[in-house]
Amino acid sequence: MRRLIGIRSVMITCAALALALPVTHGINGDGFSDLIIGVPNETIGTSLSCGAIHAIYGSSAGLTDGNNQFFTQSDLTPDDPSQSFDEFGAEIVCGDFNGDSFSDCAIGVPSENIGELNNAGVVHVIYGTAQGFQSGNPVPQYISQETPGVPGNVEESADFGDALAAGDFNHDGYDDIAIGAPGMSIGPLAGAGALFIFPGSASGLTTSGLQVFEQGDLGESNPTEQYDGFSDELAVGDLNGDGFADLVIGSRNESIDEINDMEGCMHVMFGSAAGLVTTGAQCFWQGMNPDVPGGPEAYDSFGGVLSTGDINADGFDDIAVSSRGEDITEIGSNVGMVHIFFGTESGVVTTGVQSFFPLVDDGEFGHSLAMGDLNGDGFMDLIAGSTGFDVQGFNHSGAVYVYYGSALGLDFSVDSVFHVNDGFVQGTPADLDQFGYSVVSADFDGDGYWDIAASALSEDVGAIGGAGVVHILRGSASGITSTGAQAWTQDTGDIAETCETADFFGQTLAVSKTRSQPSSCTETGVSIEMPGVLFHPGDTCGCTVTVCNAESSAIANPLFVILEVAGAFYFAPSFGPYDHYLDEYPTFPPGRTQVTVLPEFIWPHGVGSFSGCTFYGALTDTAVTSIIGTFSSWEFSWNE
Repeated sequence: MRRLIGIRSVMITCAALALALPVTHGINGDGFSDLIIGVPNETIGTSLSCGAIHAIYGSSAGLTDGNNQFFTQSDLTPDDPSQSFDEFGAEIVCGDFNGDSFSDCAIGVPSENIGELNNAGVVHVIYGTAQGFQSGNPVPQYISQETPGVPGNVEESADFGDALAAGDFNHDGYDDIAIGAPGMSIGPLAGAGALFIFPGSASGLTTSGLQVFEQGDLGESNPTEQYDGFSDELAVGDLNGDGFADLVIGSRNESIDEINDMEGCMHVMFGSAAGLVTTGAQCFWQGMNPDVPGGPEAYDSFGGVLSTGDINADGFDDIAVSSRGEDITEIGSNVGMVHIFFGTESGVVTTGVQSFFPLVDDGEFGHSLAMGDLNGDGFMDLIAGSTGFDVQGFNHSGAVYVYYGSALGLDFSVDSVFHVNDGFVQGTPADLDQFGYSVVSADFDGDGYWDIAASALSEDVGAIGGAGVVHILRGSASGITSTGAQAWTQDTGDIAETCETADFFGQTLAVSKTRSQPSSCTETGVSIEMPGVLFHPGDTCGCTVTVCNAESSAIANPLFVILEVAGAFYFAPSFGPYDHYLDEYPTFPPGRTQVTVLPEFIWPHGVGSFSGCTFYGALTDTAVTSIIGTFSSWEFSWNE
């Protein structure tokens, strides 16, 4: 066989469309999404602000107090018990770090002291099982800058664990974790910030293959600088649709004009078989070009809140980023603004950026962001918290805005605002409740419609001031519904612990991992699809090669894609120097993976006519002597 060199520039497109359906495994593997609630201000005994987390499990009836769990730092590391002002649970993220299909949880404790070094920070990892989170088997992990294999030394005020995100950056079937240390010094540059990537493995998170980045690694245009706080916000999504998770990194303290503080910027790093790479990294800020409204202004904090999801259902995740401190001259100060940047096969683009804000002075719109398919139409919808929203004369009672996705992006003709005592959210408004302080979205009842969890950080519970409440709004075919709304506190049902003054229950929220893989993948093999069987000059050609792994763990079978033209066979060009995709995809995780064979292509004039052309795709054994699983082909022609 030989490579198809001569006509490579006129071959058909095989773009990754990323159409896999999300399946939630949950902490206990029952298929329902679960909610993890952080209470970093929780008092333990007589020790203040030790912190704790609650795990509340989903069911067909929604979230239930049955089998709920409560953990403190002492439960996970008896040798390092809860201490005042540790604020265990200040950051939470879920992922499947050991590839067993149970959702695991990483808990940031950025205020933890290590020895005499204040606010050095640590991260705890607790693993999911069929019985829920376990504090004994698997044994929880304790990760810090003093963990063997982590370069450098423990630093005071590094805030290790201040930001967390999880995703499979190297596509090996195990989620990896990104840990931000925004207070870390880089040489003499105090508070420049650093980013740590710990890979997942069958035994959990590991330092083998650990990556460490500073802002200057991502390009000369935005060097490492003092007090930038690189990595103080993180989010994960597949922005270019290649099957590798990508990372969005906020630096809200960045000074773009080198004059004002906290203007902010947002970086994007792309995943690969080698993990995250700096090649092709991108950086965005307000006013960077005419497509991005606004300008870099003091205390905008652009990049301080991030969320990802496929708003227009084109197979590429998009980014929502807020500048919650944005002033709007015609409205007032701290109005807040949210921007939507769209993903494409070539990465994130500024073309078509959507930027918007409500007409609310001091609303802090975009204080929190999340995405979920609330109406089940296949488009991700945006949820945005506005903690400064006034309700019925009560200041900063708070609200949550919902904007629905469509093929053209967010549809601003239909939006909704929810607040306490509106017929959807339970309770009565009060000053400084701050409803919308934190928001997340997942399908807690398994009905196909994602639901919203939104905290009212300072809401009173009876006479207990600032206890905190987490409100649940259900999704439906028509969007958010008043049916089934819930309000959770530490006094709800059989929830562990009790409400206390200034606990701020719900300061942080997370949901069990939703993996992008379909439950219908029942047979291992490949499939090939194209938009037609006959192409003409000017046609946009496309081809999707989908690998389906029906096993419970990753497989390491090489993928071959071969083209037959007039009885001759050619290897389709690959990412690497070989005739298969082993370098780019050393393994395929359970579920579906879609692979880009060729770049996007418009069929040109002058190449002649061909008929009876066929693409073949198959997995083989490692010796490349036999086909594994199902074999696929697609016959097509082109005609001048």
